[in-house]
Amino acid sequence: ICCLEIMVRFAQKFALFIAITGSLFGYLYHIPHSEGIDELGKVRFMSAPMKIIDLVGTVSEAFGITTKVNILKSCTKILKRATRRNMNAQTEDTEINNVPVRIYRSKQIDDKEKSLHPAIIYYHGGGFYMGSLETHNDITKTLAKLTGFIVISVDYRLAPEHPFPTGLDDCYQVTKYLFDHGKKFQIDHERIVLAGDSA
Repeated sequence: ICCLEIMVRFAQKFALFIAITGSLFGYLYHIPHSEGIDELGKVRFMSAPMKIIDLVGTVSEAFGITTKVNILKSCTKILKRATRRNMNAQTEDTEINNVPVRIYRSKQIDDKEKSLHPAIIYYHGGGFYMGSLETHNDITKTLAKLTGFIVISVDYRLAPEHPFPTGLDDCYQVTKYLFDHGKKFQIDHERIVLAGDSA
């Protein structure tokens, strides 16, 4: 009887473990509204860490440790330190209208050239409260490499320290400046693409 009780308890614990693991896997695996996405595996791979960070933030907030926003921002800072800039593009960190930006130029673009080039102004994702130039560095450098365009990534200010619409205003200031004074950066103001994700 003692052996049978041990086996039953083990089976219960094992079933609970399987249920929790299966639920977690299902949560990480499920992507709502995913019809028509060609590379769904990549989307799942990219969204799983964000879901885990979100879950850790929710738990830490429930136990009064810290807010979810602080968890998300801390993860962004860790990513910023871990990011390496192995680029096939020249980069320059500067400011436009007092807003930090990172400018990417593909290696085909010669700084000494007087000709004007098309450009992409990129606004990183993160709901205007997280994300940075670093979290979207791979996207923006790839855009510069594949298109041959000059890419300007805007490092707008984030909430809650800078409430909405501060970040949006920063994006507007950079965009307006480049449409008016793009020649300073070798940009043809008639060939500017506005791009971004999430926010």
